[in-house]
Amino acid sequence: MQDLKYQITSLQIKLADDSVNYIRQRNLLDQKSTSKFDFDRAKLRYETAQNDVKSAKDRYTKTRNQLKLDYENAKNLLNINSTQSGYYDVKSSINGLVYELYKKPGEAIRRFEPLAAVGNKGSFYIQLWVDELDINKVKIGQQVAITMDLYKGKTFKAKVTKIYPVLNEQNQSIRIDAEFIDTPPQLIANALVEANIVIAEKDKVLTLPKKYVMGDSVKVKGQDKYIHIKKGLENSEDVEVLEGITTESEIVIPN
Repeated sequence: MQDLKYQITSLQIKLADDSVNYIRQRNLLDQKSTSKFDFDRAKLRYETAQNDVKSAKDRYTKTRNQLKLDYENAKNLLNINSTQSGYYDVKSSINGLVYELYKKPGEAIRRFEPLAAVGNKGSFYIQLWVDELDINKVKIGQQVAITMDLYKGKTFKAKVTKIYPVLNEQNQSIRIDAEFIDTPPQLIANALVEANIVIAEKDKVLTLPKKYVMGDSVKVKGQDKYIHIKKGLENSEDVEVLEGITTESEIVIPN
């Protein structure tokens, strides 16, 4: 750009000199003191100098615009390359514990492809699935009784914290999240649990283990026929008996 400026300055000096010579020749021609040939030659030099200055200025403007465009393109390319260079950095959005690696050493990893599972070891949530027929009984804040193979024979308290308004088409269930109230001493991510959500509480309830119930009937010792019972609430292990037997009935496991 500086060289083009120097070129414009030199051409402007030459234009000024040719302009003076042109005016002088024109005055001499008016006084009939010079020839028409010398006047035309001075005029041609003056007009050529004008065109040269204009061309130099146009070249300066075009070069300046092109350099600005090249600069913007280079800056954009730098930003793109800087962003892409970050794809080679392994980062986590949280400060946690690596629970699982999805890749082995030497395997290629595409952009945005997960490399590992990272979680907060001090914060677990329970993911449950409730049948769509029972979802209307579930409310936020209800207590949940959690059992797991890690702690057989023990029950831990939790509460419902979130109900998702989407039906899973594969298992025809709705997802529910719960949080521990009584947190077990040690937890393992992705461990299986069994949960009973408390939807109602009753005192002095007669219950039977489900293995003693066949449909809506039970086998009472000393009776030839099955006794029909009226069932109430039930969970995965027990069923409430409203009518049909009493606490004095001796129930046997049906064949």
